[in-house]
Amino acid sequence: MNDNEILKMLISKRNEENEMKIKHYYQLKEKNTMIEQLKKEVEETKKYHVDLSPDTKEERIKELEEQTSKLQNTQDIIQKRNEELEKENTEMRRIIDEHNLKEENTKSVIEESIQKDKEIEEIKQKNKEIEGMIKEEKEKTKGMEEEINKMKGIIEKKEIEEKTFKRMKEETEKKIKEEVNQKEKRINELERKIELFQMENIELTQRRLKEKREMIWMNQIIPKKEIKTIEKEEENSKYEEEITEVKFIQSIIPFKAIERKEREEIEILGMKDMNLVVENRKEFKIIERNGEENERISIEKLNGRYVCSCLSLEQKEIMFCMRENNYSKFYFCNLNKKEIESTNCSTPGRIISCTPIDEHSYIFVEQNGYTIVNAYNKKATSSISYTANNIIQLVTYNGTIYYISQTSDSQKLVIVRGSNKTIISLDKNVISMDVGYQCLFLRTSSSSLYCFDLNTNQFVNELSLTKFNSLDIIATSHHHRVVAIGCDNDDIVFWNAFIMDTTKSVKQFTLDPLLINSKRPKITKIIWNEQGDACSVSCGFQIFIASNIN
Repeated sequence: MNDNEILKMLISKRNEENEMKIKHYYQLKEKNTMIEQLKKEVEETKKYHVDLSPDTKEERIKELEEQTSKLQNTQDIIQKRNEELEKENTEMRRIIDEHNLKEENTKSVIEESIQKDKEIEEIKQKNKEIEGMIKEEKEKTKGMEEEINKMKGIIEKKEIEEKTFKRMKEETEKKIKEEVNQKEKRINELERKIELFQMENIELTQRRLKEKREMIWMNQIIPKKEIKTIEKEEENSKYEEEITEVKFIQSIIPFKAIERKEREEIEILGMKDMNLVVENRKEFKIIERNGEENERISIEKLNGRYVCSCLSLEQKEIMFCMRENNYSKFYFCNLNKKEIESTNCSTPGRIISCTPIDEHSYIFVEQNGYTIVNAYNKKATSSISYTANNIIQLVTYNGTIYYISQTSDSQKLVIVRGSNKTIISLDKNVISMDVGYQCLFLRTSSSSLYCFDLNTNQFVNELSLTKFNSLDIIATSHHHRVVAIGCDNDDIVFWNAFIMDTTKSVKQFTLDPLLINSKRPKITKIIWNEQGDACSVSCGFQIFIASNIN
């Protein structure tokens, strides 16, 4: 039996007891009525028996009083019992109410349980439907997997065909390359013969010119001005002998992208053979032509903030500057040993750039001066500082220092060679400068680029940059008078300053097809290698190289 059945049985039993008590109550009530009736009779008897004898009267009164007392006791008992019954009835009503409430709660729980059972059935039904859908999807997936396997087979077949085609292409290219090499050898032989012929012709021309000059001076037929023009032509022909050709400029697309795995922006310091020496303000590293970046030298443990660095002329070490407290301190980075060496040199000035002067000396540039560090003996480096007025830009070439100095109303080109200093006034507002083969390239605020000959201290050629939308970034080879100019529209312009005709001296190339960054980053650095046969460009995190061996 459960709790509900037991409770019902107890309630039924209690109800029977209550019915018996109620019957008893009514019996007592009748007795109470009888008592009241007797009381009335006693009173009446008292009235009607006034004339009885005293003894009889006493006895009768005693009897009546005894009966009255008994009846009163009985009435008290009945009253007390009635009160107890009332309490029991109240308790029973409370129990019945609680039972009814429990029944209602039980009913609601049962209804909720039934509702949940219905919901569970619905969920089971939905699960069956979902299982059916999953089964259908599995069948579809199986079909798709079969199609994918078929496609894989087709792709593998195509890959085999591509590999075969690539192998055939490589073999063909190899044959073509061999033929080209043979032709180049033949061309080189012819060029050597032409050079020999030109040298013989130049010597013959010089002898004839010498004879002619002697005749001119003797006969006073040709004026001195024409003789100077002839001498200038001789000088130009002498330079042309020493200049070698930049072959990659003749290509349709000379630049090739280095496939880098890392995406952080870097600054190119220089080219070591065909590899790039770069920095990212935390470390120096070498990026190989295939994009590998394995050689790294960290500078994060050094005290201070990184300022600038430059690669030595021999590409064996990096000289760099760290700003620590109120001093700029100089360090070496040995690329072969991958070690950082501290120097005993520092300056309170704020360094903005640095560049090598020769194999053992470096120059660190400030706005109003520069410091030369002599590093012939690494363990005992020495430095000396010089003052200068508002340096716009400073470059070095063959141990000589060239810088543009800005005064309040003019600019001057200062040439420092040892203890000798030459100052040349400029009538052009120069904003950037670079050094090339026996010349300087000066970029002006009027969007013009000038070639300044270091032998004659004269401007020998000019190029307008207005149509190229160029930046201030220019770079030249120390073996050619060819300058590379970076433009806002991701173009690179090459200008051969030896050729006066701009239709023949200017070549323009775009990097747009090679760029993969949608934000169109600007060109940040252009640099040539020391041999003058390769040029690298950094644009965001991407690097591009053009070389004669591309």
